[in-house]
Amino acid sequence: MSLTNEQRAHDLAIASLEIMYDQEKTKLLSLAKNESRRGNDITVDIEFDPYIEYQKLYGLILKEINKDF
Repeated sequence: MSLTNEQRAHDLAIASLEIMYDQEKTKLLSLAKNESRRGNDITVDIEFDPYIEYQKLYGLILKEINKDF
């Protein structure tokens, strides 16, 4: 069974979401840690909408996949 380019893009976008979330979380926690060292207490709210991020990734990935298949 052969995958369509849309299926390939979907699979890769889904697989990439956790990585993107982890990167965003790491970035924000690092920022909070630096502020804490300066004596500033801050609250970190991670705003990550997986559907919006999926849409962005899907479009980018599909464009690149279409170049190869």
